[in-house]
Amino acid sequence: MNDTLFGIGFSGKRVRQVRELMGMTQTAFAAKVGVSQGAIAQVEGAFKNASADLIQRIAMQSRRFRVAFFYNDPPIELSADSVMFRAKASMTRTDENEARRYTEVVCELAAVLLRRIKPLQFKLSQVTATDPRESARETRAILGIPSLEPIPHLLKEIEKSGVLVLSLPTELEGRDALSVWVDAIKMPVIALSRNRPGDRIRLSAGHELGHIALRHAKRLHAKEEKDAYEFSAELLLPEAAMRREMTPPVTLTTLAKLKSRWRMSLQALILRGQGLGIITDDQSADLYTQLSAKGWRKQEPVGIPEERPRLVRQLTEISYGQDWGGLADELGFERDFVQQILECYEAKTDSSAHRSKVVLLKKG
Repeated sequence: MNDTLFGIGFSGKRVRQVRELMGMTQTAFAAKVGVSQGAIAQVEGAFKNASADLIQRIAMQSRRFRVAFFYNDPPIELSADSVMFRAKASMTRTDENEARRYTEVVCELAAVLLRRIKPLQFKLSQVTATDPRESARETRAILGIPSLEPIPHLLKEIEKSGVLVLSLPTELEGRDALSVWVDAIKMPVIALSRNRPGDRIRLSAGHELGHIALRHAKRLHAKEEKDAYEFSAELLLPEAAMRREMTPPVTLTTLAKLKSRWRMSLQALILRGQGLGIITDDQSADLYTQLSAKGWRKQEPVGIPEERPRLVRQLTEISYGQDWGGLADELGFERDFVQQILECYEAKTDSSAHRSKVVLLKKG
């Protein structure tokens, strides 16, 4: 291929998006595609156009996007200060950018599908309480969830609330989840890292839903993080239910039964019991010691099934059936990448139930 420059429409922003999605610095990325760091910096900053050969090499190295993908600016751009993370304090800027860019491209796929349906109602706009515990109780009431019962499938309830739940096709070490309001689709979004235990997914999703219900925006401070934890605890393990069911003496055996019923980890249950004064500090320390002795700090007994969101794949099935090539063509994604994304979502299991939903989702 010769070095004829692409004309109008080439996007340096796309190059940066892809590089950061790959978790690479300009220097590392430049070495991978065989040019200087300065050349990548000039292309990303729109100081210099990219040759057809360079774009071809970038597309080949990414293994996710076709050349056509680089012709237009990203329709969804999430600023660094707009994204709220549930992540370790040691998260680097590179780590943050990688998660943000994955969210952008998966949200771009979702946006194409959402254009085909009526706008979803954001039900949590009805939440008025500013206290996180009261806000969680309001959220249950608005979604029609009984106040003293477990939530069988949290992600489906969140989707029903008008929040777009994305499952990212990658394991983001130390970054379980993020939430952000996306102007391009006029919806709040929760993005979840792939391959997390079911109880951990629920904790992360509940925490991010707390940020949304409490209308937290941009960079978070300690109080907002604390409020989101309190919201999640009351949403997933309501105080009144815990006082009824977590009765002394609290042992690992009794907690294991609660874990199976409430689909939350033993450690989350211990922390909840301690926070409510049902478990004393000494009892909590003893329970944690027992967990460590049994090797259950890292892998607990009583596995909780992994939850997956449904909406994105449901809309794909409605528009494209099981042949996703048309969606890949429209986006400029490689077909394998579209498949990797959609495999993170729950597939259709009942055709009659699916057909009944099509009427609700099609534009009038």
